[in-house]
Amino acid sequence: MQEFSERQRDELAVLAVSPNPSEELKRVEAWLARIAKKLPLVSKITVLGDPELAVIGRYGLLIPFEIGGRRYSYQAIYLLDRRGVVVWKSIGSSTKWAEPTGLQAAIDRLLPRKYGR
Repeated sequence: MQEFSERQRDELAVLAVSPNPSEELKRVEAWLARIAKKLPLVSKITVLGDPELAVIGRYGLLIPFEIGGRRYSYQAIYLLDRRGVVVWKSIGSSTKWAEPTGLQAAIDRLLPRKYGR
């Protein structure tokens, strides 16, 4: 794994989308903060709370059926460049994105190419 400067770290942002209401969002944020500490280049994972499912529905993340009268969504993690362009994403119900072959591998592939490493 490579070392990156603060400037390089500012080139990318990690965004998670959560359908959880605000009182449950803190638990999700804490969980993602623990994962971010294990990923050398990720200083923070920003969580977008979407309990009304507006963004989640727009991006096709809704599971197509209800469970107990409640709608659920797939987990989604996005890696954005400084222009806000999605350069990598992981959608699904697993946390494979948190493994070394997921998010961190995507960052390692993107930044060296950009900085000639």
